[in-house]
Amino acid sequence: MKRRLLAFALLTAAYAAQAQMRLAPDTLLVQRFEVDPTDTMLPFPFGDDLQWVNWDADRIPPLCDNGRVLGNWYWDSDLGDTTGMNNAFTSCSYLANKNLPNENWLITPPIFITDTQAVLTWRSLSLEGPGYHDGYKVLVSTTSNAPYEGSFTDTLFVAAEMLGEPLFFSLDPKDFNFSPGYVHANWYRDSAYFFLPTDSFPSNRGRMEPHSVSLSAYAGKKIYIAFLHDSQYDNTLQIDDIVVVQGVSVSAPEPSLPAVVLRVQPNPVRDFARLFFTEALRPQRLRIMDAMGRLMAVQTLPSLPTDNVLADLSALPPGVYLAVLEADRPVQSVRLVKY
Repeated sequence: MKRRLLAFALLTAAYAAQAQMRLAPDTLLVQRFEVDPTDTMLPFPFGDDLQWVNWDADRIPPLCDNGRVLGNWYWDSDLGDTTGMNNAFTSCSYLANKNLPNENWLITPPIFITDTQAVLTWRSLSLEGPGYHDGYKVLVSTTSNAPYEGSFTDTLFVAAEMLGEPLFFSLDPKDFNFSPGYVHANWYRDSAYFFLPTDSFPSNRGRMEPHSVSLSAYAGKKIYIAFLHDSQYDNTLQIDDIVVVQGVSVSAPEPSLPAVVLRVQPNPVRDFARLFFTEALRPQRLRIMDAMGRLMAVQTLPSLPTDNVLADLSALPPGVYLAVLEADRPVQSVRLVKY
């Protein structure tokens, strides 16, 4: 048995190393769920695993899809994408015993954070809302990937869950009780991330919404990140496009000319983002570089005094980019994440 476990560990280590080699130097982790990763994941965390873990800690049979889905995280089509072109990792909190809590863990391989600018980004949706709205947590461990050892002590993000019984004929979040945390689509005010389906059931359906949190507190540390679906007796949660990136090195400006600071909104970005400057500039060109330092796009700008420009990323694939502004003053570059 020990020999089989050792052989399996060596295979998983090789798989993780090969996956890491395919990433850009500043990209520490990418999981987009374009193909089903289930077979490459461990079903139980042993503490020092080198690959993803997909652990059904509650072991209660689920009732989603008439009980045909798996009890742990499983691969499925994006429930908010009506084109059927995207896939996501999925978890069901509608369990056979509504009095017991759901506990599905999706845990990353170990990630070594070297940069204080490291960022975690991902997308998520709750299938229904505000009734049966699914919550979840994003947690970090600096010791092991075993939740039963109490290792995931840091909370990065909390999505609220609906509490109690829903009011079936209301789409107003004020008519529901939620646990502390963020409610999808900014309390269902941002229509980009939900829609009302054509069937007769009165419930908003979620679309994938981007999220981003800093990992600066973990510079110099090895960490595990866990997505814990712990809603009790709600419905279905999906996670997609999990990415960890760290800062891109850029040339330092002349010491006598302090760099103008760029800010970007929104980030992550879908197609367009606006870059704001801390002081007026005469911008000349905006270059968009990918994570490997390759030039992906160039925008020629009118050389007029302004404090912002619009960056067009609509023709670029999802990924991590660096926006480099050429102007009459040294300017700090800024990282963009496109989803």
